[in-house]
Amino acid sequence: MKEYHFMNVVDSLLDKGYSIYHFNDDEDIFQGSQGVFLRGEHPHNGIRLPCIIYIPEESMDYHAIHAIKNSPVGTPERLYAIEREYASFAYDGEVEKLERKIVDARNNPKTIFSHLSGSKIKRIAWATDIHLNFLEAEPLETFFSKICNSDIDALLLTGDIAESKDVCYYLDALEKKFRKPVYFVLGNHDFYGSSIEKVHQKCSHLCRNSQHLFWLTKCNALEITPEVALVGHDGWADGQHGDFLGSNIVMNDYVLIEDLLVHDMKRDFSSRKYKEILLQKLIGISRRTADHFRRILPEALKEYKHLILLTHIPPFISATVYNGRISTQDWLPHMSSHLVGETLVEIMSHYPDRFLTVLCGHTHGIGACRIQQNISAFTGEAQYGMPKIQQIFEIPYGPGWAF
Repeated sequence: MKEYHFMNVVDSLLDKGYSIYHFNDDEDIFQGSQGVFLRGEHPHNGIRLPCIIYIPEESMDYHAIHAIKNSPVGTPERLYAIEREYASFAYDGEVEKLERKIVDARNNPKTIFSHLSGSKIKRIAWATDIHLNFLEAEPLETFFSKICNSDIDALLLTGDIAESKDVCYYLDALEKKFRKPVYFVLGNHDFYGSSIEKVHQKCSHLCRNSQHLFWLTKCNALEITPEVALVGHDGWADGQHGDFLGSNIVMNDYVLIEDLLVHDMKRDFSSRKYKEILLQKLIGISRRTADHFRRILPEALKEYKHLILLTHIPPFISATVYNGRISTQDWLPHMSSHLVGETLVEIMSHYPDRFLTVLCGHTHGIGACRIQQNISAFTGEAQYGMPKIQQIFEIPYGPGWAF
């Protein structure tokens, strides 16, 4: 196997029409866990497009080149490999692993960055139901400063960040302040005043053009360490726990989110017919979350010993905690997702030597429960206008780790 020194690789890139920016600028070259990243430009149909070039490292010799390039306007960024002859299999199949993740990263190319930088993530903070739209400028700045000064490597958010009109604004502002990975899912409040599809479009666009924002609903498993990965999906209450048809609770969701409006009927929350139609809408939305986990969890569990799962809605009755108590039969239908919980239990029963930690919010009450031997769930507390960090987790590297 031929070995190529770093400068040989650079020369090859230059010969193929790439340009590479100054090496002595921290903004133009930065160290990854297994190599370096170079900012540059890539020739494409007669024009030059910005790109990031990743060169893996092994004892100062470089055996593969991977780049993220900006495709023509209007198409997602995509990850691709060049110069396949540089690929070396000398370091335990790492190249094959990268290439497998390249395929997974078509719609979210930052997947590869999580994999490459994951070994540097040792302390992660978790926050939920922060409702930043309730804050004036000064307390917002105070909360952002607390995050930035917490000596953490990444931040997890389990929904209800703001509302549809400003959720992307706050995520963008947080990223600019924190400048480290933010892994998030959305909550029901994040869709208030709009539709699920419209908010999805805005968030997808934001994350495609962001270096540090990872919307887990649109991602496969993202590696934190060789044994630990993140998964997630927004989630939705599906009305199947408790007594939905007999409940007198009317959530703002049913008035403020377009997908939950019952058209061609008078809005009558006491009407059984109205409730039956609404219930089917909730089940349909919640099923998307269950299907997402049914698709990605089995593959992730083959590779990682421990998955940390982010979702907004508690998937288990015992996680629907408020003021130290489990939600009542009236509140349960609006506070939990039976479909998601059932799916997680079924999947994890096939992997007794793997562990799943669920982080959720929504109820604004703090709780912790063990669902079965290999599933734990934590619910975060919250108050409007008083966002806080729930907990900071240390990420060790040994087997059998759990919260």
